[in-house]
Formats: sequence, C-alpha cells, structure tokens
Amino acid sequence: MLSKLGCVRIQVNKTHFFRVMMSAIAVSVAATFNLSLFTEGFIISLAVVILPFLLYLNIDINALLICISVAIISPLMRWTMLLSQYTVGHAFHIVLPEVFFYVIYGIVFYYAYQKNQDKTFNRFLVASLLCDLISNLVEMLIRVGFTAITYKEFSILVLVAFLRVFVLSVLIISIKHYQAFLNEQSHEMRYRNLLAMASTFKSEIYFMKKNMDRIEAVTKYTFDAYKSLNEKEGDLKTQQILLEVAKDIHEIKKDYLRVIQGIEQIYPEQLELEEMPVSEVLKILVANTKEQLLNENRSVAIQLHLKDDFLVKSHFLLMSVLGNLIQNSIESMVHQSNGCVQITCELSAHDALFSVKDNGMGIHSEVLSHVFNPGYTTKYNDKTGDMNRGVGLTVVKSIVEDQFNGSISLKSEMKKGTEFLVRMPKAILEGAL
Repeated sequence: MLSKLGCVRIQVNKTHFFRVMMSAIAVSVAATFNLSLFTEGFIISLAVVILPFLLYLNIDINALLICISVAIISPLMRWTMLLSQYTVGHAFHIVLPEVFFYVIYGIVFYYAYQKNQDKTFNRFLVASLLCDLISNLVEMLIRVGFTAITYKEFSILVLVAFLRVFVLSVLIISIKHYQAFLNEQSHEMRYRNLLAMASTFKSEIYFMKKNMDRIEAVTKYTFDAYKSLNEKEGDLKTQQILLEVAKDIHEIKKDYLRVIQGIEQIYPEQLELEEMPVSEVLKILVANTKEQLLNENRSVAIQLHLKDDFLVKSHFLLMSVLGNLIQNSIESMVHQSNGCVQITCELSAHDALFSVKDNGMGIHSEVLSHVFNPGYTTKYNDKTGDMNRGVGLTVVKSIVEDQFNGSISLKSEMKKGTEFLVRMPKAILEGAL
C-alpha cells in the first residue's frame, strides 16, 4: 500500500500495518483515562504520553500513518461512548477537534524529529513537547477560538506539556536502563559459559596429552617386544600381531593429535592472557553450578567463603580443578534433600588453600587410598554400566601436582561427608604456566 500526503510518502507492509493498528488501539484505550479541562470535549489524557512513546518505539514507521490511524480509531471509540449522553450530531461535534489534534501531532513529530537525521534523545523530548503544545493549541482554537484562550489557560497547557514530557522521559529512561540491565545479565551469562567451556577444553586437552605419553610408551614397549622376538627368531604369527598392534597404537596417537589440534583451534587462547581475581573464578563456578542445579531441579546449597583474594593467571586449569571437585561433591548427594557444598579459599604463608566440603554420603575408609588411582570411579550408570569419567580425580591430582606444584588430599567419614583440600603455591598461581 502506497500513498502520498504532500511531499510525504507513506509505505506500509503487513508487519507495519499490524504494529500501526496495535499502536492506534493502545493510544485509543489510554485516551479513555482523562481529565476534562476548560471547555466541553477538551480533555487531558494518558494518550499523549503513550503516543510519543509508541512513535519512539516504531521509529521505522511513518509517524503520520500511526497518528492518522489514532485520529480515526480514538475519536470513533470516544464518540461511541458519548452516544449514551448526547445526540449523534453533538457527540460528533465534541470529538471532531480530537481528529485535528492527532493529525497535527503526527505532522509536527514527522518534521521536527523523524525526518531529521540527528535523532538524539534530547531532540525527541523537544519534538514531543512541541507536538503536545501545538496540537493542544490547535484543538483549543477549533473548540473556543483564538480570543477565548486566556493567559492562564495557555500557561496550564504549557505546564501539562512539560509534565507529560517529563513522565515520557522517565518512562523511556527506565526502560532503557532495564534493557541495559538485561543485556548486561545476558553478556555476563555468555561470558561465564565461555569461561566454563574454555576450562573444559583446557582440562580435556591436558587429559589427552597425558594419555598420548602413555600411548607412545605402549607403542615403544610393543615394538621392542616385536624386535626382541624377531631377533630370537620367535613365532612369526606373534611377531606379526605385535607389529600390527604397534601400528594401530601409532594410528590412535595420530588421531589424538588431530583431535587436540581441532580443539586448540577453537580454544579462546586470548582469554588465557588475562589475569583474573580468584574471587571471579569462584563466583563463576558458583553461578554455573547453581544454574546447573536449577536445571536439574536439585536442592543443593552452594556456600562460598572467600577469606583472601588474589590474581590468577592460569585460571582455566584452576577452574577445572575446583569445578570437578564441586561436581564430585554434588554427585555424592544424589539422594539427599539437604545437600550442601562449602567452598573456601584463603592464603597461608606462601600458599593458597582451597577446600571443597560436602555433607554427602562420604567415602568408605577402605577405598580412600584408591580414589586418585587411574580408572577408579564409583559413578556407574545402573542401566547401561557406563562410567562417568569427566576429567576424573586422577587428572585433577595430576594437574594440581604437575601444573601447579601443589598437593591434594581428602578426609571423609561415612554418612557425614567429604572434604578435599588443595594447596598451591601462590607464586605459581599468579604466574604463567
């Protein structure tokens, strides 16, 4: 649909048409909340706060189109309501000036703000003030004539215009602040998720590189066995099997390398260059854990006790270590309704001390010495028999000892809970690995 009004072109598509109709109906409904002033039919309503607000939100739609739609729907709605008190002609006489009010409002707004390239917020407020004042003056002139408007009435119109623009500005600023708050929350969530993902990448890369050393050692042992058997002219079939095993293991190593290279390509290394306060690392871990628990409908309390704060350079590996210990604690309270995990961080002399303590089912004393052993786990799927690996306490211990030159220990009591104690030199945490 395309029409012309003077030199103004108005083009409408289906989406715009729907938004125009919704805006017109909203303003028309708001116009029913009004206060009658000066003369019969002249009202001060909430509509003139809603109208500029909707024009601001729909700045991509010609303001004249919205205002003309309002100029049809709002007077028609009011005329219908007035029929219970007045004759058809008298009711029409009362609402007719309102048509001019909205049309003039659209024209002034279009030329004072929408057509201008400099669409600042201050210009919008000034344009809204002019629209309000000029439209009210035109409506009053139609109703009572120029000579009948007193200085007092004019002053009231100016005051009302300023008041409505003030309410409008408060409304828009409040919404902008709320949107900024939502955007900040969304950005924070994305950042937390990115760091958690990067932490997972880092620990998985470490896990695979550590396994590659074992794969290389197994390849060497297998090939040495093949050579030894070959030199002794042993069984040819056994020699062939050993050689094939060595080749297959070598291929597995190459596949590991390709996977590691693929992960490292998408790993956000630029984040690792940033130092991060340990308080931020712990807050991110707590926030992500609480979100996970909420999604799983679990009622486990997470308590953070940060006694000292300091900068951490290798924060991804630290996040991986603590994150896995927290998950280990949560998984020990699957059947509890009052689960609680306490995370503590403090400095002692030259070391940083971390504690992850839970009130879960505990670990039997007979297996305490095995929990850090490779392949040890108590977490099996009852239906499939699959084990839940994560990076495992074995790798956590390896990261703490090999990467941070620290130590990890635990103490546990059945039906009372478990506490993991991690000690790391503060200087290594603060420096690049």
